[in-house]
Amino acid sequence: MATVLSIYGIPQLTYSSALMRNDKVTGLSAYYMVPNEAQQYKGILDLILHFRWIWIGIIVVDDERGEIFLETMLPLLSSNGICLAFKEIFLQATMMDYYMDMLEYGQKISNVLMGSKANVVVIFGDAESVSYLRWLVKLLKIDIPMIKVGVMTAQMDFSTNYYQRSWDLQVLHGFISFTFHASEPPGFQQFLRSRKPLQDEGDSFIKVFWEHTFLCHFSDSLLEKEFVDICTGEEKLDSLPGDVFEMRISGHSYSIYNAVHAVAHALHAMHSSLYKHKTMTDRKFWRHLSQQSWQARPLSVCSESCQPGQSKKMREGEPFCCYECVPCPKGKISTQKDMNDCVTCREDFYPNAGQYQCIPKCLNTMM
Repeated sequence: MATVLSIYGIPQLTYSSALMRNDKVTGLSAYYMVPNEAQQYKGILDLILHFRWIWIGIIVVDDERGEIFLETMLPLLSSNGICLAFKEIFLQATMMDYYMDMLEYGQKISNVLMGSKANVVVIFGDAESVSYLRWLVKLLKIDIPMIKVGVMTAQMDFSTNYYQRSWDLQVLHGFISFTFHASEPPGFQQFLRSRKPLQDEGDSFIKVFWEHTFLCHFSDSLLEKEFVDICTGEEKLDSLPGDVFEMRISGHSYSIYNAVHAVAHALHAMHSSLYKHKTMTDRKFWRHLSQQSWQARPLSVCSESCQPGQSKKMREGEPFCCYECVPCPKGKISTQKDMNDCVTCREDFYPNAGQYQCIPKCLNTMM
């Protein structure tokens, strides 16, 4: 989607650091609301060096982001004396056809993990990766020894899908996770507690969220009565376990919050600029219109002005502003508009043979 939108130069704000390295190459018009991913690479390296882990494994998600992670981290680890015990990928089940392949890859990862002497595994994934890993562990009945330490990147999220509520969280014990910086906005807790799905008009998302979060359904539910219990709308978000709903703002949410504020400030600045420009344009328009109203006013005359070389001849019985324009007789001239009478040529005037009028020297040289 980012690539398609960039064709049309549409600005994009992202709360993920995915593909951050490639935006200059592909021309993506993306603005990142998270720290540069290079800082996370350095953090992972510093953590490994601090504990003197020199024999580690790496598991990455099977997409371009995973490839970028490997391309960046492997040379970094090697140059600092850290050896790679294994390197594996895990598939994301985006389509039903992938489930069998996903199980096959999951079984392979399980065998490698259990058979390796490396007790530290760096895992790179996204917000859904933890859910997929838990799904694999449960389905394949994988038993991860407690001596294994998992290092998870900031893109991964420790959230639990509603169908995983009863699943054991033991698989996540011993995992270390990097996270994006977050600073809770003032009034955030009060905002969460004030959410009421039956009162928030125009928010079509909150009811679906409420049903999946509290495992209940409303009378007008679109989920076809997927849950047994009835939602009252008075359920408390702060009563939920942390892996279901976190009352504190997460790094991902804080990045979204900053992105929304960036858009709001940009729109405000644009609107203010357009308003100032419109005000200035309106002032210029009215000033120009005021000048035009006098410079280009409609004519209301009895007779048109007489041109040079002509004189006015009054019409009998009509006001003085009504006249005829007649050519000057031979030997006389009018050098200005609306002259009442032609004047006799002086010695420095020369006759124009074509019109029988006198033309000054200066006019003669210009014609």
